Amino acid sequence: PKPPEAKVVTGTGFFVGAEGHVVTNNHVVESCGSAEVRSAPGEREVAARIVARDPKNDLALLKTSLKAPRSAPIRSGVRLGEPIALFGFPHADLLARSGNFTLGNVTALAGIGDDSTKLQM
Repeated sequence: PKPPEAKVVTGTGFFVGAEGHVVTNNHVVESCGSAEVRSAPGEREVAARIVARDPKNDLALLKTSLKAPRSAPIRSGVRLGEPIALFGFPHADLLARSGNFTLGNVTALAGIGDDSTKLQM
């Protein structure tokens, strides 16, 4: 039989701290046997180790050998109406490889079925 083809999945993450930890969505890495991280478009990819996953909140923590030039500050909690900015590379295989940016506001503190692990914007 023919060996299974390798499947490539793309997603967006951000550095949290200077020691190479990256947060991404769990759904990005849940079916991956290995992971690689690129710190900027056009940069080389480096191996990443999945160190923690939280399927309920759709989060994953990766560890890389990269040293973050900058990292995102983390704060707990979000406020209704709070302005937000989003930047990512959704479906980089189909959409813009340069990324997508949008501005908005938090419009609800729960998602479908009053799921408090999701926000609406």
